[in-house]
Amino acid sequence: MQSPDDTEIRVETVKITNFDDLTRSVQFLMEESDEVVRWETKRIPAAKSGQTVRAGFEYVSNIPTKPGKYTIRVRVAESESIASLTTADLNDGVDCVNVEAEIDDEGNVELLHTFGCADS
Repeated sequence: MQSPDDTEIRVETVKITNFDDLTRSVQFLMEESDEVVRWETKRIPAAKSGQTVRAGFEYVSNIPTKPGKYTIRVRVAESESIASLTTADLNDGVDCVNVEAEIDDEGNVELLHTFGCADS
């Protein structure tokens, strides 16, 4: 069994979802061994109200496709809310994750993940 320090995980997708009724500017940073491998600023559309709320969302493009020990940080500019996730801290035995940053109706961000990918 690998120790958490040896765990390399592939990140298949990163989706940023906005449940707020305001469009939000979001900075996305992905690092491997303290080296920036992806840095992107996105405008995430506001959620649309109706009978159900339809969240606005965007995917982060050009994320690394190889497994690694990644740290992902997402910051909402207007609220200065920051969330981070380190793949080495996830459960042993997982080789791939999908990450979703959710912005709530106050502009706060939380990072969630699901294990397993389409080709796993």
